[in-house]
Amino acid sequence: MVFLLALLACGEADSTSPGSAQPSASQSAAPAAAQATSDKRRGPSLLPANSSSSGGWSHFGTEFTTDPASLLRCETLLADPAAHVDQTVRVSGRVADVCQSQGCWMVLTPLSGGEQMVRVTMKDHAFSVDKQGQGREAELEGVLIAKPVDAETVAHYESEAGTAGAVPEKQATGGISYELVASAVRFRNPG
Repeated sequence: MVFLLALLACGEADSTSPGSAQPSASQSAAPAAAQATSDKRRGPSLLPANSSSSGGWSHFGTEFTTDPASLLRCETLLADPAAHVDQTVRVSGRVADVCQSQGCWMVLTPLSGGEQMVRVTMKDHAFSVDKQGQGREAELEGVLIAKPVDAETVAHYESEAGTAGAVPEKQATGGISYELVASAVRFRNPG
């Protein structure tokens, strides 16, 4: 139930900042409309709230807490995801897709390419990533979870996708898919 509420929030969340509450009925519509107009002007050069850029990377969410030496390549994680369930992992890969509604999920694939992929959601919808992040190298920290594939959830993800076909849930075997619930994400800045 909580997961479905989080998914609904993805498309309906106030775009003033990731994780913001919806304006109350007592708030005037004019400021909300002005903010919506402002958000439409947000271009790829501007970062979402809760983000920073330094050292060649754009950072989203909290600080990394795991040792950089523990970094797993995406293909290593996906070779045996069950071995990492309910563990905090630090993973590198390439961004195959990003939620075009709020930047509240993305799909990660191996840097070297290939068909393998894993869904990444932002923990508690507390932050978002750059919606223009597709194709960029990424590193993230989060907890890997296993969950049943739900057709309604898959349809929701497809409705917000920027790339058709980047749907890890459709690769699930035995009706179980894996998802990284990220607390920290960083994208390598373009060249």
